[in-house]
Amino acid sequence: MRRVLMESAVEMLVDNYNSAEFREVFFMRALDYLIYDNEVNLLADIPLLAEVIYEKNAHFLIEPLRIYNRLASEEIERLLA
Repeated sequence: MRRVLMESAVEMLVDNYNSAEFREVFFMRALDYLIYDNEVNLLADIPLLAEVIYEKNAHFLIEPLRIYNRLASEEIERLLA
């Protein structure tokens, strides 16, 4: 279940990021929600998040994640290396 939620969240962020109407403020609000939402909580399972980021080719998410948790973003970079 966690994987499905995380994949859906990353897909939504990728779609938002790639849209012609992309606005950084809305993207950051969505990311904020997905990090602090109790069901999704993107940072609850760093290895799974790294795997989903790799599968969805969403490497651009690493930098915004650094704002929330520097150690988590460094761990994701290490796992993707």
